[in-house]
Amino acid sequence: MTFDDFIWQNYGLYLDFDGYYGPQCVDLYRFYLRDVLGVPQTPGVSGANKIWDTASSTYFYKIKNTPDGIPQKGDIMIWNQNAGGGFGH
Repeated sequence: MTFDDFIWQNYGLYLDFDGYYGPQCVDLYRFYLRDVLGVPQTPGVSGANKIWDTASSTYFYKIKNTPDGIPQKGDIMIWNQNAGGGFGH
């Protein structure tokens, strides 16, 4: 599935990948890994901010937030513990 297909197929929906805690941003991330990227799921996390630490460099190229680190279409952005009530986003 392409990135655009993923967006249009899920637009306006609440997605719950694991069946716990209702729809969360990490659920959307997990569907994206499966449906668009076709890569293995990263380990479970206690908050979205932990994805940065658990995502394997085998499948992901991590770009830190800098003036030159401009997100491209399809990139996964991760916010630290300063967002999402301490859990990131």
